[in-house]
Amino acid sequence: MGLGDWLKSLVALNVGEATARAGQAQAWPVQGQPPAGGPANYGGQGYAPQGFGNQGGPAGFGGQPVVPQPFGGGGFGMPAPAQPAPAVSSAASWQDDWGPCQPNALETFFVHQFEVDEAKNDPAKRAGLLRKFGYQDEAHYSRVHQTFLKHFGSGSPTDPLTDWTFDFSQARVIEAISGAKMKQMQMRMDDQAQANPQLLAPIEGVTIEEYAALSVEASSINQQNYAQEWAAVLARHNMDHAKYSRVQAGWNDRMAKDTTFVVNTAYGRAFNAQGAGQYGAAGAAGAAAMQATGQSGVLARPGGAEPVSFERYCEIQGAQTAWSKTGRDVNAMLRQVFQMNAMDWSNMSSYWMTKMMADMNMMNRYTQLTAQYEQKYSGPNPDADLSF
Repeated sequence: MGLGDWLKSLVALNVGEATARAGQAQAWPVQGQPPAGGPANYGGQGYAPQGFGNQGGPAGFGGQPVVPQPFGGGGFGMPAPAQPAPAVSSAASWQDDWGPCQPNALETFFVHQFEVDEAKNDPAKRAGLLRKFGYQDEAHYSRVHQTFLKHFGSGSPTDPLTDWTFDFSQARVIEAISGAKMKQMQMRMDDQAQANPQLLAPIEGVTIEEYAALSVEASSINQQNYAQEWAAVLARHNMDHAKYSRVQAGWNDRMAKDTTFVVNTAYGRAFNAQGAGQYGAAGAAGAAAMQATGQSGVLARPGGAEPVSFERYCEIQGAQTAWSKTGRDVNAMLRQVFQMNAMDWSNMSSYWMTKMMADMNMMNRYTQLTAQYEQKYSGPNPDADLSF
């Protein structure tokens, strides 16, 4: 799993865990009422692959932070091109050839590189991809690759560019890799959705976006008058309890079986885009940034004010991890300790996870802080001071 793929999945996983807990915590007085934040399987089985956390996830998700490794002839974690160009020119004498890419459009080139390099064992497919992206042949692709190395790599000016590697001290390089991986993932999901239109086909006329909106409305209803208000919500959507129960079961089943990320990603975006709850604006900003990133391949950052400080966000994550491991009711503890619910956590995560995608230093700090706060909230005195 690539860097961008992992980070994007992590955002959806956090959202899913929060919405799942909201659903599991609520005892509904009327048959057919929905979970407060979404289906129980959204963030668990059927969405995040088994072993997910061991492939670069932060502590609390079962893994270690991603540490980029330099690469030159290949992609981020990818093999080198099957037919590298001969080392005939030094960086000092190299004549730039940007090929089908705009000058300095590093994200676009990385998308091409990841796609082409994945086809290294299929010459016909590789040649077809090169033509699709606008390269004349392997030699042309290698010239463009060396041009990008000249501008975004490191090495001696007297050495051939084939000996250079991309420079990970440049924030632009890290951002371009993450953005390209996200664009590549979006391309995969688009292909899956086109190949199988039933993935997002409405269920009894209800789209995934409408179902997510209903989930948000359900979580915002006053519990003291829930039955009456929920009936009014359903009436506005031309539903009764029986129809909603069928729609809910249908979308839950699709998400539980979704191995493509298409359905779950659509639900997560739609859920956070509603902007409900005390951190709704942050959730909507995170969802908008994620959508923009997926479409462009260029990392977008959420706008607006921080829902809470980054350290506070890490504290809440660490606390939840500790509570979960010790068998405590995470929803109840969220309300008691932080005065928030699962929807608030979902919105908060949408904002901060999108921020972290563009800054690996933040991800490393996240790993450190969540581990420290997990230890704090696992101990007998959760109010004890920590020193950092």
